Formats: sequence, structure tokens, C-alpha cells
Amino acid sequence: ARLEELRGRTLRESERISRQLAGERREVRALEDALGGSSARLRARAAELDELRSQRKVQLSPRLEDRVSRVAEEIVSNFVTLRARRDLSETKVHVRFLPGVESVGFRVGGDGAGSLCASFRVRLDWRIADLAFQAAKYWGLDEAKVFLLDRDHRIVPDQMLLEQIVLPQGMPAAHGALIPMLEGRKYSLTLVRAGTVLDKEDLSRARGEVWTDFTFEQAKLEQELESKRRELGESGEVAISVAMLEDIPALCDVQRKGREAKMRRRWDTWCRLIEALIFILCVVSFLVAIQPTIDAGSSGSSMFLKRKVAQAVQDRYLDVKLFEAVRTPAEYMQYLEGPLRQALVAPGMDASNLYVLGAAGFLYEGSPPLALDEACGHQAGAFGSAGLDCPDPRLRGCWNEHVVSIYERALAHGHRVPACEWQFGDGDVEAAVSSWTDVVGFGYIRGQVATYGGGIEQRIDVNNSAGYNASISAFVAHDDDFGKLHHPAKMITVFVYAPVIYTVCVIRLLAETSLSGGLITSVHPSFLDLSDHADLPNVMFVVSTLLSIVVLLMELRRIFGCPRRYFYERDTDRCKWSTVLHVVLPVLLVWCHGFDIAENGGGGGKNP
Repeated sequence: ARLEELRGRTLRESERISRQLAGERREVRALEDALGGSSARLRARAAELDELRSQRKVQLSPRLEDRVSRVAEEIVSNFVTLRARRDLSETKVHVRFLPGVESVGFRVGGDGAGSLCASFRVRLDWRIADLAFQAAKYWGLDEAKVFLLDRDHRIVPDQMLLEQIVLPQGMPAAHGALIPMLEGRKYSLTLVRAGTVLDKEDLSRARGEVWTDFTFEQAKLEQELESKRRELGESGEVAISVAMLEDIPALCDVQRKGREAKMRRRWDTWCRLIEALIFILCVVSFLVAIQPTIDAGSSGSSMFLKRKVAQAVQDRYLDVKLFEAVRTPAEYMQYLEGPLRQALVAPGMDASNLYVLGAAGFLYEGSPPLALDEACGHQAGAFGSAGLDCPDPRLRGCWNEHVVSIYERALAHGHRVPACEWQFGDGDVEAAVSSWTDVVGFGYIRGQVATYGGGIEQRIDVNNSAGYNASISAFVAHDDDFGKLHHPAKMITVFVYAPVIYTVCVIRLLAETSLSGGLITSVHPSFLDLSDHADLPNVMFVVSTLLSIVVLLMELRRIFGCPRRYFYERDTDRCKWSTVLHVVLPVLLVWCHGFDIAENGGGGGKNP
């Protein structure tokens, strides 16, 4: 039999692999077809491109090519010329004569020529002394007492060749070819005589670089200062006191304060960055804590099994449809002695691999009725008359002002009214907060009439029928012959262990007393996952709580500037939207998760 089973499994795996292989082959053929189509389109586009190139190609005749070449050469020759050779070429050099302050009245026929600028044609292999001789001869100067200056006003030595200063840098090309250079480039030299002052220093001016501040106008500032003095009633010039001069800090003190301010700012920036990172970790931890439990990627199937198990327990054994149809105390008692007893007392649910761990009942006490004087105040406020008589003593148990006013009118007309029922005193917030410190597990419940928490717990014996009957008798002992429930609400909590999904199903059956005297029943299932991964939300909740406290303390540090030594005092914007976010959101995270824990009885599961 084992061999047949293995052979069948092998055949099934072979068929599955064959199907996968056939599918892969089909995909490969489809890709080959697509590749063939793409190649055909590419070849068609290439042929179309070649055709367009052949159509757009222009063939020039030899005559047009020669004309284009000549025009291009003419255009280039206007801007570029060949670098001249030293032994063959001549060039023009522009010389400017700087006479100096002692020779201002130059005129034709006097000391020097009338023009201060001239161009000389020279050979590139000449020396600077040859050009100085011609220039001195032109301006009628002594050639032994003149010098030539280059463009940077530096004296050029007499033995230097003109080629070295006139022509641009660059060596001739190989094999005697010439390299191109800019056309029309004429070098300029300055001719000066011995003793000419080129740059005279003004001793009356301060040395160093002259600073020009364009951020203000001195005249405008003086005018504003004068107008401000007239407004303040001052007159004349205000002398600067010695104390003001003494208050000017030293440069080392300014530098020290700057370093301290930089250190505080850097420390404050790091603190804010760390605070932002901790805040992000806090939010992520809280989101992980409230997410549904994930078990190896099968969270959907796990939740489906939990719902199925809970549905089987409710429908097959607890008969919740019958419980939700209960409207009177008598029907409630019949349910306790009927379906609930059959489900809890052994063998109970053992046939379905479901085991009852235990059951407990909760009795919730109601708030005391209004006193007579309070009822009078409610009635007077409802009718707008302070002198109205107090309501009937039979209405002392009424807790609602509107109910008192309606009942008072009905009694005044001789009608009969039903008795007022007590209302549970705590609201949603009060009951949730009180459940955090309540030692009774699963005591907090939100019903359709009110919200309940705490209460009196009574254990229900599920070991045998006699023990169960005694427990139920004690649980309903305060009811007056099924006429009405003494307490505003009663709840029975059943704990069922499902080993298949490693989960405890907690089903709470709540019965509430309405104002009309009837009962309102509801069913509240939840789960307690016993697997190891179920501890992750609880751990992440603790982590998010600690991180929230750290974020809150760091934000308070920034607001109040502690410690003062590392506080950056220039940052005066201490309260903004980020401050509200960092302070309020951590508190809301802890508050909301506390409600979730209270509503689920301290367990890690979620209500379906």
C-alpha cells in the first residue's frame, strides 16, 4: 500500500511537471514569435531609413564644390592667418609714447612729435633695441635713455627678439609647416623715458585695500538719525560714553561664544534628528502591534479557520440564534438550563475536538437613582419654572430628566406608567479606564444599551450537572421569580480551546435590561492566539509605549530648554505643528491601544 501511494504521488508529480513544461514551451514559442515580428519590423524600419537617406542625399558638382571651398577659405582668412616665420616675415608693432607729467605741452616742432601713438614695421628677427632706436628717432628722444614696456607694464630687455614677445606662444609644425593664428593681431608696446613716474603713491591715503560698502547710504543714515533725535527731544551731537566703549567684547570672547553657539546648535540638531527617528520607530512599532497576526503567510486561512470554529461553537452548541431571541427573564433562564448546559457540561463539545476550559458569570451593579431634590431640579429645569412642585415619589428611581417630565405629565392625567429601571453609571471612557486596573479578566464589555466594566464575578462549574445547577442558581439568585433582572446587565463568558488552530475562543453572552423591562441580548466572540508569533504585538506595544515616553521627554526638553548648557536659545519657535504631533500622537497611541486591550480582555486577538 505504501508503494502504491508513492507510485501514485510520483505519477501526479510527473503530470504536474509535464503540464508546467508544456506551459513553459508555449511561452517560449510565443516569445520566439514576438521576437520574429520585432526583427521583421526592425528590418522594415532600417530599409525605410536607407531609402530616406538616399532621397535626402545631395550630390554637388565639381564646380559647386570648388566654389564652396573658395568661400570657406575667404571666410576663414578674415579671422585666421598663418604664423609668420622669423627669418622671412615682417609685421607691424604698435608703440605708444608715455611722456610723463613733466612733458605736457608737446607740439609739432617742439620736444618730440605731436602724436603719441605710432606703428612701426619691423622684422621678427630684430632685437627690442632696434625698435627702441626707431621709436626714439621718431619722437626725437635720446635712444640711450628710453625703454619699452610690454602689455603688463614690464620693462623688456634690449637683447630680447621681437619674435619672443610679438608672436603668440607656439612652435612651428613639423616639416616646416606653419600653424594658424588670429588675423589682425597687432602687439602694443609702451615707450617711456628714463625717470618717468609710472605709478605715484598718494601718501595722504590709507594703505591697504579700499572697502566699499553698498549696503547703506551714509547721507540717508545721518538724516534718519537726525530725525530720530528730534523725535526724542535731543539736540546736538551725542557723545559716546566710555562705558559703551568698555562694553565692546574682545575678539577672543566673540569667537568663544560663536564656538559655543555652534556646539549647541549641532547638539540640538542631533537631538531633533534622533527624536524624529525614535518617533518613526514608535509609529512603526504601534502599526505592527495593531496588525493582524501573520503566520508564515497564511493569515487569511488562519482567520478563516478561527471564524469557522467560532461559528461552529456558537451555532451548533451554544445556539446563539436562540440566545439572541431571548427577550424575557424566563426565556433567559430556559436558555441557561437548556442549550448552555448541554454545551458546557461534559461531554459537551469533545466530539468536535473542542474542549471547554471553563465559564464565568458577571453581575454588573447599577448606579443609584436620583435623589428627590435632584429630581425636582430636573423637573423644574424641564418646564422652565423654579416654583414647580417636586415629582411624585414613585419617580425617584428615574435617572433621565426627559423621562421624569414625560412620566409626570402622564401621572397628572391619571395614566399608569411603568417603573423606572436603573441605568449602568459608567460611560465608555470611564469603563475602559477602570478596566485597566481591574483584576477580573474579560470584565469590560460594550453592549447595546451601555458600557460595563468590573462587576461581580461568579465561577460556573462545568464538571457535572449538579455543580452547574448550583452555580446557575447562585448566578440568578437575585432575580424576583423571573419578573425582572435585579442587575442592569449579566454576562456569561465561555472559554473553549481549539487545539487544531492552537487558539482559545472566548465567547461572551451579554443580557442587558432595557427601560421597558425587556432584555437585549448580544454575542461577543474573540480569540486568544497561543502561538509564539502572537507575542509579537504585545512586545511591539511595550516598545511603542517606551518610545512614546522617550519622544515625549525629548520634546519637553526642547520646549523648556533643558539642559540649559546645550540649549540653542536662538530657536524661539518652540510650539508648532510638529510639537503638537510629537506630544499628542504618542499619548493617543497609548490611549487607543489601552482601549483595544480592555475591549479584548487583555488578549492579543481581534474581534472577528
